[in-house]
Amino acid sequence: MYMEAGGQHKGESTTFSALDEDDLQTVIVENKLGCDIFVKKVEHDVDTVDMLHHGDCVSVWIPPPRFSNRLNVADESREARYYVAVQILEAKVMMQMGLSIIDDGNSHNFFCALRLVVDSQASEQQRLFPQSARTKCVKPIISRINNQDEGNVKWNELFIFEVPRKAPAKLEIEVTNLAAKAGKGDVVGALSFSVGHGANTLKKVASVRMFYQPYDAQNIRSYPFTRMGQQSNVEFMHESSLVVSTSYFERNTIANLQKELESDNTSDRDIGFWVGLDPGGEWESVRSLLPLTVGPKFLKKEYIGMEVVMKNGKKHVIFRGLVGVVNDSDVILNISTCHASSGHEPSLGTSSSNTVVEEVFQNQYYQPSSGWGNSWPDVHPDNPRHWSTRDFSSSSKDFFEPPLPPGWKWASGWSIEKFQHVDKEGWAYESDIKNLRWPPTSSKSSTKSASDVVRRRRWIRTRQPTSEQGVESLQSGVSTVHPGASTVLSWRSTSKDSEQHLQIRPSFDNSQPSYSWSHAVAVGSTYIFSKDQQLDPGCRPNSVTSNCSLKLNEIEKKDILLCCNPSSGSKQIWFSVGTDASVLNTELNTPVYDWRISINSPMKLENRLPCPAEFSILEKTKEGNGVERHRGIVSSRQSVHIYSVDIHKPLYLTLSVQNGWVMEKEPILVLDPALSNHVSSFWMVHRQSRRKTRSNYFA
Repeated sequence: MYMEAGGQHKGESTTFSALDEDDLQTVIVENKLGCDIFVKKVEHDVDTVDMLHHGDCVSVWIPPPRFSNRLNVADESREARYYVAVQILEAKVMMQMGLSIIDDGNSHNFFCALRLVVDSQASEQQRLFPQSARTKCVKPIISRINNQDEGNVKWNELFIFEVPRKAPAKLEIEVTNLAAKAGKGDVVGALSFSVGHGANTLKKVASVRMFYQPYDAQNIRSYPFTRMGQQSNVEFMHESSLVVSTSYFERNTIANLQKELESDNTSDRDIGFWVGLDPGGEWESVRSLLPLTVGPKFLKKEYIGMEVVMKNGKKHVIFRGLVGVVNDSDVILNISTCHASSGHEPSLGTSSSNTVVEEVFQNQYYQPSSGWGNSWPDVHPDNPRHWSTRDFSSSSKDFFEPPLPPGWKWASGWSIEKFQHVDKEGWAYESDIKNLRWPPTSSKSSTKSASDVVRRRRWIRTRQPTSEQGVESLQSGVSTVHPGASTVLSWRSTSKDSEQHLQIRPSFDNSQPSYSWSHAVAVGSTYIFSKDQQLDPGCRPNSVTSNCSLKLNEIEKKDILLCCNPSSGSKQIWFSVGTDASVLNTELNTPVYDWRISINSPMKLENRLPCPAEFSILEKTKEGNGVERHRGIVSSRQSVHIYSVDIHKPLYLTLSVQNGWVMEKEPILVLDPALSNHVSSFWMVHRQSRRKTRSNYFA
C-alpha cells in the first residue's frame, strides 16, 4: 500500500520548452502499482525499455493519434518544411584597429543579434515571415595576452529558423557590447554565412523538439568578425571570431511521418508506448490517443487502472491499482494489508499485531485399493506432492519448514488449523486438488462425497520479533493517511489470489494509548437504521467470521463497522467503512470496477444553531444504566466526529446551549437500532426566564 505523494520525480518538469510543438506529444508515465513495471518506447527508430519502481516516472514522446484518412487529407497535401538549427557557442574578441574593450565604468554585456535574410523571390513563393533572435547578455572574461586585451564570451544558446526549400538564404550575426559608451552600446563585430538548402547535411525528424540535443562537433565552425572602417570599408578581424554550430534538417508532416513509421504489423501504427511486468514477457500497448479519464489495462490476467490527468500543463499517465482508500475522518489513520492467515483477532490484543503466522499445507489422495495416501498416481505427475504452499508454487515429498528470518523467534509449535467447513481433523475434500482453494467456502468441503479423491489441511505456526527491529520490519508496509487524503492500495494486494485483508487503526501521539488493528463487528448495506437489518448474530465482537472482514479480492458494495481496542483502558474507537465503485468499461464491454473505500466516524454531530453548544453522548448498557462515552463543545455551524460510541446500543444526547438554554427533559434517545422511529425534536428551556423553544435534530 502506498501513499500518493507530491513533488517532482525523474522525468518530470514543471517548465515548458520553447521547442514544444503540437505534432508530437510528451507525456509523463507514473508507476503507482506498488511493484516494478517496464515501459517500452520508440525514440529515433530505436526501442528503449525503462524500469520504473513504485513512485518513479519517465517522460515518453508519442506520435500524434491516428484518425480516419478523411481527416488526414489536409496533412497529406502539405509539403515538408526545412529548418536550420544555429547554436551560438562562444566568441573571442581582441583589441585591434582601434577597437577597445577597456572597462569605461559600465562593465560589459555582450549579446548576439541574429537575422535570417532570404531572397525576396523565394520569400514571396513560400510566404516566410521575417525571423530574428538575440542571445542573453553575458559578461566576458577579460585577460591580457601579448599586451592586448582579449575577451571570451560563452552563450551556448540554440535558435531554429525556417528556411526556403530551394532558394538561397544567409544568416547575419552582429555582436554588441550593450554596456559600452555609457550604455549606448557599441558593435563589436559582425559576420554572415549561408544557411540555405544544401548548406549542410540534411536530417529528417518528426518534430523540432526531437532535434533538441547536444551540438554536433562535426558542424562547428569559427567565423571571423568584420567591422566597418572609417571610410565604410569592411575590415576583417582575424583574431576575433564567433564559434557556431549549424545543422540543417527537414521536419516531416504528420501523415508522412506515420507512413515512414508503419511496419508490417498494422496494429502498431497508433501505439504510443508499451507497458509490461517483465521485459521478456508480454507487453500491453497504450494508444497515442489519451483522453483525460480512467480506463482498465490487462496485465498477466489481472486488470489495473490507467488514469490520465493534467499536471502543470503536461499530460500524466498513471498506472495504479483499482482499490483506493479515502480518509473522511478527522484523525490520522494507519492503513495496512495482511494475509488472511495472519489476521489480528481482537481477542489477542495489541500484541497480535507483532505476530506472523507461517503455514504449510498437507495434501492427500484417495485410491480405492489403498485408501488415503501421500502419493498421487503416475497418471498425474504434475499434481502437488504431500506438502506444499498455499498456491502450489512449491511442493515436496517431505515436510519443509519456512526459514525463520533474522530477529524473529518461534512463538508456538506446529498445529492443525480447525477452520470453518473442515472435518474434525482439519481436512477439506474436493474432486480436484487445483479447485481446493483455502479457506474452503462451502460446507460440503467438510464431508467426503463419492467424487472426492483429494483432501487438504493447513498446519500453522506463529513467530514473533525478538527486538524492536523486528517490529519495525513487520510494520514497514504501513501507510499513514491524513484527514482528507487518500492512498491507492498495492495492485498485488487486490489481485484475485491475494487473500489480503484491509486493516486500519488511529495514529495518535504518545500522550494517548496506542490501539490495535481494527476488527470487523458488523456488515451490511445499512447496519443500524432499519429494524429489518439488525446486526448479524455471526458478526458479534470476539466472534468475527471471514464474512465480517474487508477481503480485498472479494470487495462488494457494503458498509462495515470496525472497532479498535486500546492498549490500556477501556475506551474503544469505532470506524464506519463504506465501499463503492465506478464502472470502467473494457473493449469487450466487460465491467471492471474502480473501488473506493471511505473511512469515517460512526457518528457525527453538526450544530446549526447560531451559538456554541455543550453536549454529551451516553450509551445504554444491558443493565439499563447510562454510561457517558463522549463530552465536548461544538461551535456554531461546525461539526464534530464521535468515535467512542457503539452504535449498536441505544444512544442518548444531553445538550446545553450558550446563554442558559438547557433541555427540558434530558437525556433524549437519538439512536436505537431496534427502533425504526426516533424523536425528531425536543424542547429547550431558558434557566432564568423559563422561556421555551423547540429544536429539531436529524439523524
